[in-house]
Amino acid sequence: MLFKVLRLLFRLMYRVEIIGDTRLLTQPRVMLTPNHVSFLDGILLAVFLPVKPVFAIYTTLDNAWFMPLIRRYADIISLNPTRPHSIKQLIKAVGQGRPVVVFPEGRLTVTGALMKVYDGAAFVAARADALVVPMWIDGPEFTPFSRMEGIFRRRWFPKITLTLLAPTPLPMPEGRRAAVERLRTIMMNARMASRPALTLYDALLQAMRRYATASPA
Repeated sequence: MLFKVLRLLFRLMYRVEIIGDTRLLTQPRVMLTPNHVSFLDGILLAVFLPVKPVFAIYTTLDNAWFMPLIRRYADIISLNPTRPHSIKQLIKAVGQGRPVVVFPEGRLTVTGALMKVYDGAAFVAARADALVVPMWIDGPEFTPFSRMEGIFRRRWFPKITLTLLAPTPLPMPEGRRAAVERLRTIMMNARMASRPALTLYDALLQAMRRYATASPA
């Protein structure tokens, strides 16, 4: 019931649109890897995905004040790349057929660009022989729920799109660093693929809407 109410509110406020084939998420051994632009991201995925995934949350958030509430409504596994047990839990979840959501960046972007991709997500995907389904979230970075004040023009109710891209396997490489670089390439490609083709003039207008201040200089 709560998710239905939230879904209705988000659609009214943010005109949320999912682009791509959501049937990808029903395949076995799926790992969804979204970019991370705001505090709304996890809620959006929990509310709008047609499946109930397992969310991997980095242990730095374990003691956050809001985590007890989140755990009541979502399946959470703490991810700590230095602890084999948490890695094994995620690999097991993937193997059991549960779709797993991992934010490869591990933290909110503060620039609007893709942040550092951590090795935990890449290692789990490779070790579990997961099918990586990249997702590009666009829109929440303009809200006050992001960490990009002073970079983008902030507004309360921008349109939000969740774009699912083509699934990509991530074979187990000889070293973790190679897996990280491969996952970063997947996410960069997702970013480019989610952007519509624009003329130079349209691109200029889009940049003005994104970066212009609320008042003229």
